[in-house]
Amino acid sequence: MPLLTYLLKTYPRSLWFCLRYLPFRQALRVPILVSKLKVGTLRRGDIVFTTEPRRARVVLGFTGTERRDSRAAYLSVHEGGKFVLGEHVTIARGTAIVINGARLSIGNNFFCNDDCFFTCDRDITIGNDNLYGWRVEMNTTDGHDILENGQLKERSKPITIGNHVWICADSHIGKGVVIADDCVVAQRSLVIKKHLMPHTLIGGMPAKDIKNGMAWKG
Repeated sequence: MPLLTYLLKTYPRSLWFCLRYLPFRQALRVPILVSKLKVGTLRRGDIVFTTEPRRARVVLGFTGTERRDSRAAYLSVHEGGKFVLGEHVTIARGTAIVINGARLSIGNNFFCNDDCFFTCDRDITIGNDNLYGWRVEMNTTDGHDILENGQLKERSKPITIGNHVWICADSHIGKGVVIADDCVVAQRSLVIKKHLMPHTLIGGMPAKDIKNGMAWKG
């Protein structure tokens, strides 16, 4: 489908979404383009921009890698939660975002491929220039109480991802994880601890630092 035809097709849906969920003056600029998106719980004021929004600065539910997923993206922000967005943020189809009274903050120049999943009972903070493959998952909570030697463990912890981080497909990021700037998380990694050294290749189940001095372009 030609780009102009595609934009004309999605513009009415995008305008309706912005008018319903953004302050009126922001909504008229249509800062969020919406293709295939299902909304759960969402109220005006739940979406916050880090700078004055411009037209089409965020795209939700658009096509990622060919043939990966055709389902709608999903967004639900429960009471007290905030979805904080920088500029040039693209979230592809099939990706689900559930914010339970916390903040999901995404920096500038972010691309998230198809069928990812973000659930935050505690804050998730993502820096600038992040790239995520398909089926990346971030979860700040165990979901159920865990006892260790009869002692209740902390159920939820925040997640912090630095600047210029590439998380490859099928990787899972657990509660309390910190990833430093300029890191690469290898495909199908299970990350459950802090990785504080920049320019590191991280990988494995559970993940560990594999090699330092690494870099990526994108």
